[in-house]
Amino acid sequence: MLLAGIAQVLGVDLPALDSSSASHLIMEALAVIFLHKGLKRDIGRA
Repeated sequence: MLLAGIAQVLGVDLPALDSSSASHLIMEALAVIFLHKGLKRDIGRA
């Protein structure tokens, strides 16, 4: 998602992702990354 969002920001047209805006894809990708890091850290503490 992050690569697709950055590609759209740079002007690359991705036909499979026409309905998604670049900023939305980037924000979703960052949310998944940070959620994954947080879960790993919480599981490591348990």
